[in-house]
Amino acid sequence: MDFEDGETDIQEVMTQPVQIIDKDSTVQEASLLLRKHNISGLVVVDNKTKKAEGMITDKDIITKVVAENKSAREVKVMDVMSPNIITASFEDSLSSVAKIMYANGVTRLPVIDSEGGLVGILTSTDLLRVLPGLTDILHAKREIDDPPQIVEHPGADGRCEECDNMYEDLVEVAGRWLCRDCSEKYTEVGTKKREF
Repeated sequence: MDFEDGETDIQEVMTQPVQIIDKDSTVQEASLLLRKHNISGLVVVDNKTKKAEGMITDKDIITKVVAENKSAREVKVMDVMSPNIITASFEDSLSSVAKIMYANGVTRLPVIDSEGGLVGILTSTDLLRVLPGLTDILHAKREIDDPPQIVEHPGADGRCEECDNMYEDLVEVAGRWLCRDCSEKYTEVGTKKREF
């Protein structure tokens, strides 16, 4: 995966193949597929066109079938699916699709090609899998754009708030005054930051 430019293509991280179900299938059939593949949602397709027409999730099944005491053997997927789905193009950048998912409160987006054919699905799990690499890039960019500045400690104490040693010059990092050695722990790409 190439994270150098910070714009990873969705096709690099999307899940393939997509687990689908026909809109005329029963909710029981959908439940069995969810369990078999250990997933929480299926793309609903029209059996003739194979185009995505909706999504059915474990939440849909719980709230619209189980909670209503309906029979999963009798209820059709098309009766409980979410029909208005948001899709992404496989050419979209990961960051733009992540923003769409966040803005719309969805955890999965079917990915379609230029002709509307289903080619993959991007889930929040897919995003979490690549998040460490994206975080490293954003952190490195921030360090280049806004490196720590050496300024005089306002308390004139000169004591590093991490190691408690005395120094003439300290660096402010996340609101704390640190010596150069301690500040490097929090500014190097790939290191973990501790919240203060």
